Amino acid sequence: MAKKKNRKESQKKKTITSKETKKAEPVLPKDAANTTTTPSKLTWDVLLIGGLVLFVLLIRFKLLSIPFERDEGGFAYIAYQMLEGKSLYTDLYEIKPPLLYITYAFFIRVFGHSVEGIHTGLLIFDVAYIITLFAFAKYFFDKTIAVVAAFAFAILSLGPNLLGFAAHATHFAILPGLIGLFILTKAIDSQKKSLFLFAGLACGTAFLIKQQAIHFMLFSGFYVIFAFFRQKPIDWKNWFVSEVLLVIGSVTPYLSVVLYMLARGHFDDFWFYTVAWPTEFATSSQTGANYEIFKMQINQVIPDQEWIWYLGLGGAISMFLVKIDNRWRVFTLMFALFMSFGLATGFHFYAHYFVVFIPALALLNGMFVRNTGILINNILNINWGIIIPTVIFIFAWTQIIRVDSSYFFAPDEDKILRNAYGTNPFPESKIIGEYLKQISTPEDKIVVACSEPQISFYAKRESVTGQAFGYPLVYNGVYMKQLQDEFIQDVETGKPRFSVYTWMNTSWLNRDPTGRIFKFIEQYHQKYYNLIGVAECIPTRNIQNGPIIYQTFYKWNQDALPYYNQRMQQWQQQNAALQKQGKAGGPPPPMITIWERKPDVPSS
Repeated sequence: MAKKKNRKESQKKKTITSKETKKAEPVLPKDAANTTTTPSKLTWDVLLIGGLVLFVLLIRFKLLSIPFERDEGGFAYIAYQMLEGKSLYTDLYEIKPPLLYITYAFFIRVFGHSVEGIHTGLLIFDVAYIITLFAFAKYFFDKTIAVVAAFAFAILSLGPNLLGFAAHATHFAILPGLIGLFILTKAIDSQKKSLFLFAGLACGTAFLIKQQAIHFMLFSGFYVIFAFFRQKPIDWKNWFVSEVLLVIGSVTPYLSVVLYMLARGHFDDFWFYTVAWPTEFATSSQTGANYEIFKMQINQVIPDQEWIWYLGLGGAISMFLVKIDNRWRVFTLMFALFMSFGLATGFHFYAHYFVVFIPALALLNGMFVRNTGILINNILNINWGIIIPTVIFIFAWTQIIRVDSSYFFAPDEDKILRNAYGTNPFPESKIIGEYLKQISTPEDKIVVACSEPQISFYAKRESVTGQAFGYPLVYNGVYMKQLQDEFIQDVETGKPRFSVYTWMNTSWLNRDPTGRIFKFIEQYHQKYYNLIGVAECIPTRNIQNGPIIYQTFYKWNQDALPYYNQRMQQWQQQNAALQKQGKAGGPPPPMITIWERKPDVPSS
């Protein structure tokens, strides 16, 4: 009875105390309560990312009108022809998956048939994957890593070293890949099975833009294994179901395309141009792994950005010098490894291939700043150590802007293209394309007998051949003769009114020892066409070891043939003089020639 009485008295005291507490609490106005409980969304990290996005927009607006290089020119031309009703892989031959061309077609439809339209699409993607990387890194890591990673990624993807001004497929593939990784980490944390499916769908979508993105899918699968196997005890059923859903999501986009191609009766063409021929091209003894290509490209990618790469290496080391969540360490290093595989796909190591690696490099920069700050705090027993690595990162970031200040703030379109591509005829292509558009009608067809499909896009004229690029015709592989036969048949059957031709090695990447396709083109021109235009870029130096000055000479109509004959005569005389000295002759002058079908020859 005494215990029961004491219990009642105790409960009574608690009730009285609770009432007194409630009376003592001040009653706040509704507005005041909301003010104290709702945190501000404009935190320091959000403000910094907002400033970064404005910076990127400012720079990208200045780069919108840079003429196409050949890859984006080919993608744009194929997309334009798809909008005109042509079928990919049947009427238009290219090796990339279909979503890339669909993306380009969307840009053309929404932003216009122009360089600016395509580059506006690139601008939107650029901002999107900066924000996506920031949001993902903030969720999975912390604010410091997220902000540093976003800044590192932005400057690398925007800069000239990785051809950030051009709308390459790698730029578009990494956005769905990053979205997939973001969803995947949320799926692992929440154990929501539907999220594993969506993560796979996003990574599979990236693969439909560029084959290199398969490494997002592979990384996701292996990381799920790590995430579940670190749990004790291992939930085998949960892991298996999650992994299966991830795989189903990853393969669904590609299987959907396969089923669509089967239904349309285009599967054989789709398989040849996206699997059979690219595989043979990549593994060919003449086009496969080449250390010289790697050295050449790395010398373009690294200069003036060395510090960002050094800090990335420092970030990898720093993860073993301080205590961090083991999943951070595994995720970052495994991600860097798989993105390295993506970079090495095909063993060509072109500068824009490095774009798939820079999300991992950006995260490593974030690791460097955070972990080095913690390490300094631990060693010196201070709490402001992060200032030191932050200053180092700011120096590395601003160093890129300082060295390439003219590119960022006063871009010269011709200079940007020349610095990246030398005498490749990308500035000339726009002028030639616009000239063809002026002197032709929409019904006229053309052929661009080289790897400059951007000319067809500028001219807004249909090519008689589905071969957008010329270099597959001369790569000396098992399919070379087949592709050449198709090209010759297309030209002879289509009888294009205009033909654009150059024998420049930079356009053809010529490896054909027979020169069959060149003989056909030159003989065909001599028999059926008149020369109506010549463009030649001649690089010179005013002083020894001084800067290269590029000057392009254009000759049209009656002025074209005399200029052409003069340059060819000079070349023959120079070669004759060299041969007398026992030296090998040089290649013909790097002219681009424009031809019109003779009026007495039927055009169709």
